[in-house]
Amino acid sequence: MKKKGLKRQLVIIISLTMIFIVLWVLGVSRLRFTWGIFAFLTGVFVALVSLYLVLERKREKTRVSEDFTDWLSFLGKSLMVIAIVFTFFLFPSSVEGISMRDTLSTDDRLLIYHFNYQIERNDIVIVRVPSRLEGERFLVKRILILPGDHVRFFSF
Repeated sequence: MKKKGLKRQLVIIISLTMIFIVLWVLGVSRLRFTWGIFAFLTGVFVALVSLYLVLERKREKTRVSEDFTDWLSFLGKSLMVIAIVFTFFLFPSSVEGISMRDTLSTDDRLLIYHFNYQIERNDIVIVRVPSRLEGERFLVKRILILPGDHVRFFSF
């Protein structure tokens, strides 16, 4: 990797970091995930280590191959992009139980889009349920009633 390539890699790392910070500060994600921050910071660390190894190789202080540093750089940047996508835009989840029968089955996997989303009737959503015993739990549910709807209960 040449000096121009190092600068480009550093610009990419800084740009991805700025995107992550801006999205986080703006509160784009309605979810609170520490794993997203951890994954992103791990990606930054791996990408910076790859740049450091390239600089050390240029000074002939280490015998690290160019292929290894390229893969390390790719891994770091990929981890940063994946952390951004899954922290701010998509939420992976799985279906448990039979409450969504006829549409979804137990153990079906979902990717839920949660960026700038407006709820509509019959949408499938993920609901966060805080629990003292289990920590945070997520349920897959369907929206049947919207704000302003009137509900009447009848005894059978």
